[in-house]
Amino acid sequence: MQPTKPAIFLVGLFVTACSSEPASFDAATATDVQIGFDVPNRDIPRVDRGPIPEIVDLTDVPPLNDAGMRDGPCAEALTDTLRFGSEGGFRGENTTFTVSPPRRFLLERTSPRTTPQRCETTLPACGAADDVTVDTLAGTLASADVTAAFQAAAASDAGTVLYGVDDRPSDGALFFLERDGRFVYVGSPCRTGSGGACVTAPVGVQRLVDVLNALSAQESRRAVCVAALGDAGA
Repeated sequence: MQPTKPAIFLVGLFVTACSSEPASFDAATATDVQIGFDVPNRDIPRVDRGPIPEIVDLTDVPPLNDAGMRDGPCAEALTDTLRFGSEGGFRGENTTFTVSPPRRFLLERTSPRTTPQRCETTLPACGAADDVTVDTLAGTLASADVTAAFQAAAASDAGTVLYGVDDRPSDGALFFLERDGRFVYVGSPCRTGSGGACVTAPVGVQRLVDVLNALSAQESRRAVCVAALGDAGA
């Protein structure tokens, strides 16, 4: 007995419905019925920003203009004359130094008991292995702090400016810088009880003092100075 056409149609619908079921959960389509209860989603949305950079970009940070770091070409000569040394204190002799263009270094020593002594050297060129070269000194002298210090000295009635504490009344000494008849004095660091008038030396000025102290010790050990002074130098 042959099945009627309606029966065959129902069987076809049943087979089609069964065959449309997804083979796995991964094969489910967007039309699948969602779970009937709410499950809170605790996943944090993530925005893809690409790989983490290995190098931090610091191009917006101003460069550090410290000792030995120069953006421009080396200075091959000085542009100004500067005399420096210590003033005051109980001592049997007095030693002063002068640097002048292009690369001249002069040491002069006076004493009541001996004739004046002097020696002259040439400052090491830029790139030399010495601690202080003409480039080091020229860069330090060009500091904005040093320029401002001499401008302050020029603006004063006495033509001087003092940083730190003047210990000369107690047999102490001051480091002096002299240019064009103007004096910048650097004494001991300001301390508690120094008074409101004590002004701390600017960084650029203190660095110049350090460089000049290193320079005077360096050049005083040259053979020409050792021979002229009759000792191991200043």
